[in-house]
Amino acid sequence: MMGSGKSVLINEFIHERDHAEISKFIPPPVEAKFRGMDFEFVDQIFAVERDGILYNFFELDAPTINKWTQFIEITDAIIIAYNYTKDDYFESPLKFIANIKSYTTPEVPIYIVVNNCDDIDAATNRLEEVFDLSNQLRGYQVDIRVIPTAEIEYTKEHGRRVMVEISRLDELYESVIDKLNQK
Repeated sequence: MMGSGKSVLINEFIHERDHAEISKFIPPPVEAKFRGMDFEFVDQIFAVERDGILYNFFELDAPTINKWTQFIEITDAIIIAYNYTKDDYFESPLKFIANIKSYTTPEVPIYIVVNNCDDIDAATNRLEEVFDLSNQLRGYQVDIRVIPTAEIEYTKEHGRRVMVEISRLDELYESVIDKLNQK
């Protein structure tokens, strides 16, 4: 969702990588070019290659993905970012979950990354309140991760950077890739 920390999860991962580790992204096979739209509305795009397989990661906010549900239909895994310290969102979290359930299957792993939270139990309780997880995503493969509150740094080169512990991001992306390799 907007303001949930999606860009931080991607920007910090890319920032800490040697450019050789980040591969060329291949656009997903969706019909998003109608009405003059193209991939400019995708905020961040990158790919990681492991054992000759290219894993594309792309960032979309909930209003975009709720409108172009084709992105949900073609995905192999979903990472939802949620900001523990933010209570007001432009879009309904339940609409987003309803679209995931309508346009994907329970076999698609769903990772929910709770930003600005140090405690997995607090994160799980908040997600239960907001998303009604035990009812809404019953039968789905849900993996909840927490990203502790991070320091903010301003630099001329990068502007505002949220300094997320890189090992947490490595664990997240490697876990997604490992899960997909098990299919």
